[in-house]
Amino acid sequence: MASIEGAAPTQTEDDTPSLIELFQCPIETLCDFGDIILVCNDDFHPQLKIRVSSCILANSSNVFRALFSERFAEGHAVHTGETNEIHVVETPRVFLVMCSLLHHSTIDESKTPVVDLLELALLIDKYDCVKPLKSASCAMLQILLEPLANHYCVDETDYLHVATAAYIMDQPEAFVQSTKKLLRSYEGQHGALDGRCVDLLPPTFFAAFQTQRADIFSKLTLTITHIVHEYTIAAHRNRKPNLVLDLMTNLSNLALWPLDAKITSLDKALSGLANLRIPVLVAAEDRPYSPPYVAPIKYETISGGNGDWADTQSVRGSRLNSWGEPVRYLPSPRTYCPTPLVASPFVDTLTPQDINAERAQLERSCVGLCIDCLKGNEVCRVERLGFCERWQKPAPITFSDPWGTMSQLEEW
Repeated sequence: MASIEGAAPTQTEDDTPSLIELFQCPIETLCDFGDIILVCNDDFHPQLKIRVSSCILANSSNVFRALFSERFAEGHAVHTGETNEIHVVETPRVFLVMCSLLHHSTIDESKTPVVDLLELALLIDKYDCVKPLKSASCAMLQILLEPLANHYCVDETDYLHVATAAYIMDQPEAFVQSTKKLLRSYEGQHGALDGRCVDLLPPTFFAAFQTQRADIFSKLTLTITHIVHEYTIAAHRNRKPNLVLDLMTNLSNLALWPLDAKITSLDKALSGLANLRIPVLVAAEDRPYSPPYVAPIKYETISGGNGDWADTQSVRGSRLNSWGEPVRYLPSPRTYCPTPLVASPFVDTLTPQDINAERAQLERSCVGLCIDCLKGNEVCRVERLGFCERWQKPAPITFSDPWGTMSQLEEW
């Protein structure tokens, strides 16, 4: 039969792939001139082969240098030319990411989720690659901690994994940022923390973490108590004590009264403080007229035989009351009585701007933890707004002594 022109060529038996080839392990090539193939198999994930350069890995890690040497059976087999494959019992995907970082290859972000970040940090520490991968790990952690990367870190467990990985890979800035976000998202349940992170972090971490969190919540409790106290006084002054109950109801609906640090995160508490609505004591049309600002007026007192009295002649002064208004001196037999001209309502002294300022100050108190303080290093590489103990110590005061007076006194 004549063949049809333009038809696809038929596949012969020699071109048909065998069953072994169909299920053969794929090879990831990280280096085109790689001389060794690392076979990763942990008996759980699919096996993976990675073509790498022995020179790059040996110069980056002492563990790889010893593995490729003739002292080990794997390295001896490579040197004798028996095979160019070395088997390692590691998780294939995580091991591929570490080798890609050592070869400065481009890594797909989907291959490094937060779930495997802790395992990657342990693998980097196991193969002694912390220092060679310092810049790469810093960039990777910064990507995970970006404000827009909400699909990476979604809860307190993810932030704890990032903090543990930063501690293992010695990344001070990422450690401060991750612990700061952990402080804001942690809801106080110690049993909800990952057991692996609890074992890897030092005991001083949780002591410093709980101390800073308790300090922030004590400041928050003091702020809420101050709001309730001031509003109660102002409500009784304006003869509206029933509005205090409305304020307490608003605080209770926002889980701010009573404030329980064991079930509430700092983010929820600060968000509730921002959404707090204080009942208005005095309507805008009922408020007294506030005249434009003038220099404060103080009346001179003239001493007489019957006591002190107010003189009609006024002079400029700086005597102000707590509302910022000039003080009026009333006649009295022996002394004077400063009284305000008008009563200032509560809504004018405690505004939403004031509450937002208190909230911003509480947010600044959440500074995270210092990795150098936890490890006992001599110098803190990241200054946390003066919250490190060594930054709080004043600098030693030195005096110039050109004539040697102090040395003579010490000898004496």
